[in-house]
Amino acid sequence: MGRSYEHKKIQKKAKELEGPACNICGDDSEPHTHHLIEVYQDGAADDFNTLIMCAQCHRDWHNSGLEGVNISRF
Repeated sequence: MGRSYEHKKIQKKAKELEGPACNICGDDSEPHTHHLIEVYQDGAADDFNTLIMCAQCHRDWHNSGLEGVNISRF
């Protein structure tokens, strides 16, 4: 099961608005769209709830968090 068309559209829009660079480290080689409030926690798939991260920072965030990094917009 993948993401819906609307969800993918929001991810693409976030990358267009923010650019491909990771908001944590600046790497732009493999941009991921991170949800500040996770989808499974009823987080919206919208511009306000997404943040661009590189693949490594995204993995690190989900595995153990990133020491001293606050990505909250709320």
